[in-house]
Amino acid sequence: MRQRSWLGQRIYGNYMTNIYDPVRLGNPGLPTSVSPETRSSESTLQSVAVADTLSVRDGLVQFTIGGRRQWVDTSYYSAAGDRVSHYDEGASTPSFALVVRPDEQWSIYGSYIEALTHGASPPPDAANPNQVFAPYKSKQYEVGTKLDTGRFGATLALFQISVPSGIVDPLTKVFSLDGEQRNRGIELNGFGELATGVRLLSGLTYLDAKLRRTQGGVNNGNHAIGAPDLQGNLGLEWDTPFISGQTLNGRAIYTSKAYVSADNTQYVPHWTRFGAGARYSTRVASKPVVVRANVTTLFDKHYWEANPTGYLISGMPRTLWLSVSTDF
Repeated sequence: MRQRSWLGQRIYGNYMTNIYDPVRLGNPGLPTSVSPETRSSESTLQSVAVADTLSVRDGLVQFTIGGRRQWVDTSYYSAAGDRVSHYDEGASTPSFALVVRPDEQWSIYGSYIEALTHGASPPPDAANPNQVFAPYKSKQYEVGTKLDTGRFGATLALFQISVPSGIVDPLTKVFSLDGEQRNRGIELNGFGELATGVRLLSGLTYLDAKLRRTQGGVNNGNHAIGAPDLQGNLGLEWDTPFISGQTLNGRAIYTSKAYVSADNTQYVPHWTRFGAGARYSTRVASKPVVVRANVTTLFDKHYWEANPTGYLISGMPRTLWLSVSTDF
């Protein structure tokens, strides 16, 4: 995978305001700095992987072992177009998975995998937007079970992921990797047909995302930035009997409060968002055609979303999406 990024920006002076009662400036004044649009970074990620699955007793027990060699080549450039930093590193990472199937409808599994990821990128308005951070290895453990009867199904998983933790200092605006973020969680999903033409899809995730090994231990044990404790979604579909090919749907999404500062003094409150839509399947000139209409944020809920970088993102307003697709 090859990526090339460009960056251009104007930065203006700070002023006191409040996100719930914002101060409106008639004129932001002159920018404190101006950077014309120019190439900011280039990355090339390559990997070669091999895996083999050993199976016994007609798939009752399956063991998969694999290995991957990854390379990350990244360069960052100044506003003048000069390369200011570069790294080219590789690593070998393993993966293992074990699946046990007591019967055809039920399986139990466990897995471990590592991955090499290119270093975190500072946000554009950080004081060090072009600084390079070395690649790091993320590690993920997961155990779970799945039941699928054909009409109903459910999955339950427990996982742990460890990755470096990045943060922008609110005073100096310098982005740095400040320790490690350890994510532990439980994920439950359910799906099935409640009645003829009525389908359910739901999920619930509890996440315990904590900061570890922070500089000086100041924020050890605090909640990670932009990582809510609880997330849930519930979706329903109904194939209407009165119009052939028509399906109505509805969805609800819940996200608990999330912190936006490493010291956990600031956070955004929980929010719930609803959506609804419909799709119609037919044939035009002997070709299958699907027309879709969906409304997100049905009740025009105003809310803030937390972001792992510490920024706030305003929730999407009520939006109508229309699409037409066909196969040919």
